[in-house]
Amino acid sequence: MIKNITTDVTYASVQDAINALPNPLDKDYTIEVSGEGSPIPGFDYKYKTTDGYKLTITTPDGAEVNDSTDSPIEISGSGIQDIDIVGFTIKGFTNGGIYLTNSASARVIDCTIEGGYKCIRTYQHGAITVDNCTLTGTGANEVLTFHSGGNSTIKNSTVRYSGASSVYGIYAYNITGDVTVEDCEIFDCDRNGFYSKTISGQILLNRTIIHDIVNQGVYCSSGGPNMTMINCLVYDCGGGTKEPVYFGADQVITMINNTIINRHGTYGKCVGSYNAVSVVAYNNIFAGLEATQTTGPLVYWKLQSGKTSADITSENNLFYSAGSAAIINSTVYSGQYTSLAAYRAAETQDQNSVEGDPSFNLGTVPDDPDFLIESGSPVRNSALDSESQERDIRNWYREVDTTDIGAYDFEADPDEVPSGGGTPEEPTGVYRLRDYKTYNYLYEAINDNVDLSQDETIVINTEDNVLSVWLASTNSTGFTLRVKASDSLLAAGKKALVRDDGRNGVAFSLEQFTNVIFENIEFDSNGAGMGGLKIGPTKAFNCVFRSCTFRNGTNGVYIYAGEGLEFYDCLFTDCAQYPFHAVSFNNIVLDGCEFKYGTVPSGMTKYTSGTPLYLSGGSKVTLQNCTSQEAVELFDYHCKVTDVNSVTIENSVFKNSQKGALWFT
Repeated sequence: MIKNITTDVTYASVQDAINALPNPLDKDYTIEVSGEGSPIPGFDYKYKTTDGYKLTITTPDGAEVNDSTDSPIEISGSGIQDIDIVGFTIKGFTNGGIYLTNSASARVIDCTIEGGYKCIRTYQHGAITVDNCTLTGTGANEVLTFHSGGNSTIKNSTVRYSGASSVYGIYAYNITGDVTVEDCEIFDCDRNGFYSKTISGQILLNRTIIHDIVNQGVYCSSGGPNMTMINCLVYDCGGGTKEPVYFGADQVITMINNTIINRHGTYGKCVGSYNAVSVVAYNNIFAGLEATQTTGPLVYWKLQSGKTSADITSENNLFYSAGSAAIINSTVYSGQYTSLAAYRAAETQDQNSVEGDPSFNLGTVPDDPDFLIESGSPVRNSALDSESQERDIRNWYREVDTTDIGAYDFEADPDEVPSGGGTPEEPTGVYRLRDYKTYNYLYEAINDNVDLSQDETIVINTEDNVLSVWLASTNSTGFTLRVKASDSLLAAGKKALVRDDGRNGVAFSLEQFTNVIFENIEFDSNGAGMGGLKIGPTKAFNCVFRSCTFRNGTNGVYIYAGEGLEFYDCLFTDCAQYPFHAVSFNNIVLDGCEFKYGTVPSGMTKYTSGTPLYLSGGSKVTLQNCTSQEAVELFDYHCKVTDVNSVTIENSVFKNSQKGALWFT
């Protein structure tokens, strides 16, 4: 059964349900597909702008799309954004299980995709995220392609190949944004595990395992200027004369807490750079484990002509060659060194590094290793502490001040921070839930998340600190930023406080946001000026406020410019003129809200004419389940509307006004 659960209408196919959608969308929609009767035919979403709204196509019980067309699921069109494809099993295709093209942006979540030519292929695309998916390629070319598009992310997923062709795991080419691979496993590919070329933004590989790759596990060709690897394990890659990790020309290379293993033949190289711009490498294990390895060296740093020793920073690494391969070769310096001692004697790098057997706990199953270290390993407590590697490859918190070299931390504790978030003791103040990084002010936490690479949650755990946001702007590029009160505040029946400290006359100034959710926050202008919340003058999009309070200024909320703004169960109060005032907007929803003057802020005089809800110069307003009533002082009007197109008011209560409840012009 195919059902548009937003409108409670059923359809014969997903395509029929898509075709019935308005163009452009006028609200968020969800199409739900029952697994009964699957497999189902493929479907396309093309040339319908979402106009700030979100479409979700989901199957809670795992419906199967089995379609022999080129791309059974295709999302195409320059106005397409905020499309979620959730929970499908996709098989039978010949060219791309999911095809994302022509600047469309989407998220593929909880899907299993298995079949021929490219499980997911993209071209000239917008932002794309692949999350918690299993991709198994059986045909030629890549398993996953990011080609000629914007920000590209895959996380919490596995990528593998099962066939006989020359295939890449992940192929990223000509990307104008960032490429992120996080918490993934890439294996069984007979070309490269991860390949990139001509990337304008940042490349990040974090907490990712790459193994059993015929050629290089990681191959970054020229034109990708910023390449970062953190907490990665690369092993059993690059047979013959191929190193497990390869960096081409023009790379700015950063390697932190990785374990890079070479276990094949006589060739002992682990990582090589060729005409790089610069190198930063610390807390890494570079290990050649075969006694037959006589050529190398383990690490080869070749930089561009004219570069000097100042362009390499290398410390607190472990080098180990079970054979006679050299340790390091750097063309910046005088050449190849057969031991770390010789390198230190001649140069300034790696003065705090270690040479010796890392003591991997391989057990009795060497073909399925975990590369955990034993208690006597020289990597123990030898790492340089860094904020960027506070969790290891398993996403466990490393032991503070006794951090280990390599991807695994020996004393990391899986119970210190439970999987999926939460902490035994919430920090005081403002912190980022994903990694519990703390901030003094909310605007610091938000500004640290400009251009999100994944969904983020910022938590406030204080009811009395001054946390004014005098400037806050971000472009979330398809991801969601959530700002919420902590669980401990909610358990005590309290909201988190964001209050002006006199700099801006507003508790929160919101501009250029996209996809932001605020929950259980009190925005207090502190009687200083404009109000609790100001939106604009640069337009904000798709912002949601749940159970928030806006108070103590000329206005509770003042909207210069906004689109797709939603307020649920909010209170607008303690104002001198307009508890809610919007002058330029599109698509505002007010549901379950209350508007009242309350107590006029100290030092302010109530305006002689005013209204709790004043809407001017916009379109598409929905007001439902709201109340506006005043027992102490009468209003001019409860709701004043001028130059607004499309107003819906239902199931709301307006009491006690001098001229009338509603006024339209």
